[in-house]
Amino acid sequence: MKKIFLLSIIVLLSSCGCLLSQIPPQYLYCDEDCQVPLPDYRTLVKATDNCGIVTITQSPAAGFIMGFPGASIEVRIRAEDNSKNFKQVRFTVTLLDTIPPVIDT
Repeated sequence: MKKIFLLSIIVLLSSCGCLLSQIPPQYLYCDEDCQVPLPDYRTLVKATDNCGIVTITQSPAAGFIMGFPGASIEVRIRAEDNSKNFKQVRFTVTLLDTIPPVIDT
């Protein structure tokens, strides 16, 4: 039964003509103002198409300011061809605060 289930999943994934790559969760560290701009993650993916040009977009866009330590957002990288066919991958980005407080004496 396990073999049939596994085979069914492989057939379903390969029937779309592609397997989506996975991007692991990403972590950013707060700066001295307790915020950080979102980097451009489009370089983490490579997209090709049988009919030419592929446009790769990121949402939220690079430069989006994250400012709540411990908060996570979902980032979507989308590749779209001239015929409006697309594939996308999603991953989380979490903002971490590692700067300790300052004690004045």
